This record gives sequence, C-alpha cells and structure tokens, in this order.
Amino acid sequence: MFHLFEVMVKKKWLYLVLFITAVTGLLIVQYQYLQVVLVLANSQFSTKKDKVKSRVQEDLSEFNA
Repeated sequence: MFHLFEVMVKKKWLYLVLFITAVTGLLIVQYQYLQVVLVLANSQFSTKKDKVKSRVQEDLSEFNA
C-alpha cells in the first residue's frame, strides 16, 4: 500500500518538474520571438517615419516656394 503511494508521489513530482520545464522553455521561446518582432517593427517604423519626414519636407518646401 505504501509502496504504491511512494510511486505515485514520485510520478507526481516527475510530472510537475516536466511541466515547469516545458513552461519555462515556452516562455524563453516566446520572449525570443517578441524580441525579433520588436526589432522588425522598429525597422518598419523607422522606414515609414523617414518616408513621412521627406514627404512633409517636400510639401512644406512647395508650400513656401
């Protein structure tokens, strides 16, 4: 009877450690994807910001001429 209980407790801890390891791994992967997405979004924002800046400068130079 006690042997069965000990086996169940060992399996419980094994599953708990496995679950925590899996969740930690997923969090690490998601954090890396977040960093990649933020870098891509920043580069796209910078490109669009430069386009808008040049367009505004052109419009202002035409308006002031």
